[in-house]
Amino acid sequence: MSIYSDITPTDPRDYMKFRGWLQVTEALADGEFLFNHPDSSRQIYFSVHREVPGFEEALQSRLRGVALVGLGRLAGLRKRSGGLRELAYC
Repeated sequence: MSIYSDITPTDPRDYMKFRGWLQVTEALADGEFLFNHPDSSRQIYFSVHREVPGFEEALQSRLRGVALVGLGRLAGLRKRSGGLRELAYC
């Protein structure tokens, strides 16, 4: 069991909205959450379905991308947040 096994697709979606990322709703038709960073050309996407093969690995990669944009190291993000769900609903 990984540290990502309890994270649903809506958890990072809510967290990214909380951090100011802009959701591209047209991507939902393709089964993806797509976000644009408001201050850069950076985009992050991930599946709306947890059952997609490789979801946890893809989520880890996407969270690294979010960390690179200014949230600090991934390990620090996970430790500081106490989990994405709790931080998103602060």
